[in-house]
Formats: sequence, structure tokens, C-alpha cells
Amino acid sequence: MKKQKGSNPKRDLTMKRFGWVVLGIQALFSALSIYAIIDANVLPTRYLLIAMGVIVLLLILMGLWVMKTKGFASRIISLILSIVILLGTIYVMNASGFIGGVTGGSTNTHVINVLVLDESPAKNISDVKDEQFGVNTQQEQETANRAVTLIKEKDNIDISIKAYSDYETMIDDLYDGTVKVIIMSEGNMSLMDEIDENFTSNVRIIASYKYEEEVVQRDTRPDVLKETYSIFLSGIDTYGPVSTVSRSDVNMIITVNPKTNQILLTSIPRDYFVTLASRGAKDKLTHAGLYGVEESMNTLENLLDIDIDFYVRVNFSSVTDIVDALGGVEVYTKYNFITLPEHGGYRFTAGNNSVNGAQALSFVRERYNLPNGDNDRVYHQQQLVQGILNKAMSPSIITRFSSVLNSVSGSLQMSFSESELTSIIRHQVDSMESWDIQQVQLTGTGSSGVTYSMPGRNLYIMIPNQDSVNRASSLIHQMEKGEVVQVTD
Repeated sequence: MKKQKGSNPKRDLTMKRFGWVVLGIQALFSALSIYAIIDANVLPTRYLLIAMGVIVLLLILMGLWVMKTKGFASRIISLILSIVILLGTIYVMNASGFIGGVTGGSTNTHVINVLVLDESPAKNISDVKDEQFGVNTQQEQETANRAVTLIKEKDNIDISIKAYSDYETMIDDLYDGTVKVIIMSEGNMSLMDEIDENFTSNVRIIASYKYEEEVVQRDTRPDVLKETYSIFLSGIDTYGPVSTVSRSDVNMIITVNPKTNQILLTSIPRDYFVTLASRGAKDKLTHAGLYGVEESMNTLENLLDIDIDFYVRVNFSSVTDIVDALGGVEVYTKYNFITLPEHGGYRFTAGNNSVNGAQALSFVRERYNLPNGDNDRVYHQQQLVQGILNKAMSPSIITRFSSVLNSVSGSLQMSFSESELTSIIRHQVDSMESWDIQQVQLTGTGSSGVTYSMPGRNLYIMIPNQDSVNRASSLIHQMEKGEVVQVTD
């Protein structure tokens, strides 16, 4: 019997084997993709079934095409699909890894810095090992104790401490050469601009040491899909890990009612003169962050007579990247104003303004060119958070999800568990419902006074307006009762 024209048994066998190989690759990547989607646990059941169905259907259709044809076209298409599925799998796994990385936050990171004058020849800890190390033991006895231990453990150097009772004397001694090296926590370094605005440019860090302490978790946790819960949003400005103990420059309570789809944003000025929960002494709210995120939470709970269930810490200097990753957001202001030149000199008009990242950061930093100073600044911070929430909860987030994750990588930490956060995401994807966002601000009157963290020195403080405190507390309690609130000016 004659062979059919064009038939080549050897070639046909090779193509058949090649077909089985490419189908095997597609099947493997399809299985990995399905596993990654299920493991991510962010898709509602119906979308999960649709995604799995599409992946399996593509595999079946490609299998039929490959088996019925002998050409390269079907094999190449199968390989291309495999690459696409693989890239999708990597995307899902990265998103899942990000969620796991930012949730379950349970540590305060303490950073201890060894400082010398900027013109000092010292380059490292060994260069100053024979010097006395100045420390304000009145405020930082724990820092001194930890520094002695950590420097011995890490560098095998026994240091000698020169104790000070205030920062001013210690800094003066550093400047005039009485002491060559000082030790200070990262958090308290941020206080120095209230003493000497040039301090950070006059000194240089030659060594840093870190240690971590567990954040005390709440005894009970609400059902985030059924019960109203409150989140403390702490915006810090530090170059270390977002868990670094530092002043909290942005302090906001986000109260969420998942049943009524309502969110209440409650902002508290950073300089609010409050009683620190664990110290029983008066201080600025921003200074509470120096003693850990739980200190800020407990202090605000006492001030407002409420329970705060979770916290989110964000490095607010990353706001530029977040807003740009979202493709810009809209913010509202009551005023026409221009930000200071050092903040970009941006012009804003009364009403809604579309802003990019740099403009958004300038918008929330400005206070001097606003009629109500700090009170207007916290209002603008709320407007930015609302703008980010509106964009993040819109369908457009789907195409920007990866870039948003990259923008907050390393600058976000939250006490939600991974399962709590994924259930919130899954619910929002399933419903795609809009949210009613209400805002309230605590107000006060500017003054000056002595604070716990900076004894013996008058600093700018804000005396709380108790009526505004009572109003905010009442609104949060209404939310907790399941009521829909309406904030009026």
C-alpha cells in the first residue's frame, strides 16, 4: 500500500509527542493556578468557580485542538497560554504573599542610634569605644540599658554611660565637645526638632541596634463581616520599618459597619493634649506613639470612651507612591490656598481637586496657609483617606492591584489576621457595593505647656474642645449600635 502524499510517520510521531509535552505543561500550570487562586482565598465562590471553569475549559479545548492537528500552530498557542497562566499564577501568589506579609502585625520595633557630630572623624562604634556615651537616662533609661547589652552582644564592646537628666544639656555638650558620642532611640530623635531644628543635619548615625517587643493583642475580636469595628490608623514618618516606635503624626479612627456599608472617619490633631494611658501624665497625642502603638490606642480609647479593635500603621511618606499607583485621587477642600514652597507650592481651589502623589502629600502637610491650622490639616487628611478608599473600592482597582501592592510594600502593617483581611476583600469583590463615608474631627485651641516626654520645656499643644470629643464619641457609639449616622457641620 502506498503512503499518503505528504505523510511522514516519524514527523507525525514527533509532533504528537510535542503535543503531549505542551499539554502537560499547560495542565501543570493550570493546576498551579487553581491552587494559587484557592489558597489566596480572596475570590467569592461564584468567581472562584468561574475562574476554575475557564482554566479547565481552555485546557480541554487546547487538548482537542492539539490532538486533532499535526501543525505547530496549536502547540505554540498552548505554550503561549501556559506562559499567560504562569504569569497570572505569579501575580496571585505575590498578592497572597503581600496579604500574609502585612497582616498579623504584633511587634513594636525599637531602634537605638549611636550619634556623633557630622564633622567627627568617627566612622563606626569601634572608633568611639573608649569614650563616654551620653544618654538622657531621665527619659531613656531603658534605651541606655538595652544599648549596653546590644553593643556588648553585637560588637563585643563594653561602653561607659554618661547620664543626663535632659536633652538640652546633652546636645549642648555634644556640640561643644564635652561628650563625643551620644545614644538616642529613633523615636526620640524625632523629638529633637522641637529643641533644635538643625539637630538631624548636625549629627551622624555611626551604629544602630534593634530589638522588638510584642504588641499586646485584644482579648476579643469582632466578626468583621457582621459587627461594627474600629481601626486606629497611625501615620508615622520614619525611614526604618513601619513597626518602628515613633511619633504618630496622623491619628485617625476608622469605624466600619459592614451591615450598613458605612464608614466613619474620626481625626484627632497630633498635638492634642491628652492623658497617656500607661503613664497617667499629660502629653501630646503624637508622643504616645513613642511608647508603642498600643499606648496610642489605649489613650484614645480613654479619651473617647470607646473600644478600638485593630490598628493599621502606615509610613505616610509613602502616600506619594500609593496615590500614583491608584492613578491619582480626588480630594475636597473648603478653601483656596497655595502650599508652602518647601511642600511644593501647589495651588488648590475650593471644591474637588484631582491630585497625583506629590500633590496629595503637599495637601495633607499644609497647615500654615489654612485659616484653622492643624484643625484644617486633619480635615484634609480625612479627605485624602476618603479619596484613597473611594478609588481602592472601585472596579478600577482590579487593573491597578499589583502596582498598589508594590507601592505599600514595606510601609504598611496591620493587626488584622490574614483570614480577616481576605474575608473583607472577598466580601467587597462579591458585592462591589459603594460605601457611605462620614467624617468628624476633634477640635481644640492652640496653647503651650509642659509635656511628659519633654519635661521642663514649653511646647505647642492643643487643648481639646470637649464638645467635639463628646460628639465624636456619641457618633462612634451610634455606629456600634448598628445605627446609620449623619455628620452635619
